[in-house]
Amino acid sequence: MIKLVKEFLKSLRDGERKNKITILLGNALDHYDTHIYALLAPFIAAVFFAPGDNLTNQIAAFGIASVGVITRPLGAILFGRLALFIGPLRALRYSLVGVAIATFLIALLPSYEQAGPLAPLFLLFMRSLQSIFASGEGAIAGLYIVSSHDQRKRNVSSSLYSMSTMVGIMIAAVVARLVSHSSDPLIYWRVGFAFGFLTSIVSIFIRANGYRATKMHVNNKTQNVWGIIKTNKDKIWRIIFLNGFSYISYPIAFTIMNSILPSAKDISIQEALYLHSWLIIFDAFVIPLGGFLPRDNIKLERVMLSGIAIVFITSSILFASLNVISLSTIMILRVIVIGVGVPFAVALRIWTANITDDCGEEKYLIAAIGGGIGMELLGRNIIILALFFFTTYSSLSPLILYILFLSGAAAFAISSHNKSS
Repeated sequence: MIKLVKEFLKSLRDGERKNKITILLGNALDHYDTHIYALLAPFIAAVFFAPGDNLTNQIAAFGIASVGVITRPLGAILFGRLALFIGPLRALRYSLVGVAIATFLIALLPSYEQAGPLAPLFLLFMRSLQSIFASGEGAIAGLYIVSSHDQRKRNVSSSLYSMSTMVGIMIAAVVARLVSHSSDPLIYWRVGFAFGFLTSIVSIFIRANGYRATKMHVNNKTQNVWGIIKTNKDKIWRIIFLNGFSYISYPIAFTIMNSILPSAKDISIQEALYLHSWLIIFDAFVIPLGGFLPRDNIKLERVMLSGIAIVFITSSILFASLNVISLSTIMILRVIVIGVGVPFAVALRIWTANITDDCGEEKYLIAAIGGGIGMELLGRNIIILALFFFTTYSSLSPLILYILFLSGAAAFAISSHNKSS
């Protein structure tokens, strides 16, 4: 993998290399900003909501995060349009500026004790703003990195992008662990968001220098968003279901378990975050496997179908037996989900680039809308469903039906495309 990465970087021109590196850096910082919220949710829930059951407050905190069901598609349309008119690099620059500002303002928000019922409303507004800007980074950056290379290098470039994602998540995990062990996590959670703002500012300056030599892209053609959606609806619905399925592997292995294990297995939040840190390290070692994925689209789809089956079976066992199996068995099942989910995400990025190659600059709008809806509407909301079922029934078994639906839809999206192509 190291040899492949060296060849990949060597093949890039100096200006192109700088642009790619700044995109990878920006992606790492974007994922830090979005994941620090999920990792610090137990403390955020205690700060912004009325005193009560922590799991119930966490449902409310993740409920605020699920505002992305509306804001992500809106952001996807906004930045997809920007990519059409001024080019993807400039659109990404504006996206990161917005994420930085929203992250900084979240760190300054008043608590429930200070602002009462207005506190969660302020948090809702700022998370909405952050989600709109983050949708540009999440959808455009990965597709740009992958689609700007030929078939021979797409598996390596997609793996590199996933590595940058994991760097951001690892930094968020370290910061969250430090906050959880601080003298007062209900105060020092703000440091996590302030740190995200500072790193975003650094990335903005690096990107500004990297893009300075890039010729400004201006598209003067009038683009009808709904016309583009209608023309490419077959691609968009497939991207929606596959991104929804791809996203759930992270909450299954990380976010849901971080929130539920302290109650299900009588461990502390600090211990849950400690286990989380080891899984993140394992995740980082799995990512390079994406560099060896098949380049042929048919073979790639077979790998993805196998991944769907394994994640469904493993997560079903985990959810059905969570209350009776040991903590070590839970860790093994989480490792399997990660080991399959990470290469699936790498493969999906390549697959999306392959099926949108004939769409020109419109591919960024197509991927942004499909990815935004899939991730938020189908993927991220699994966290709220999990917390609701566990709080109401002390079980995650009902969630298996949702995993079955999403797995079936994702498998159909791949298999039907395979036949039509």
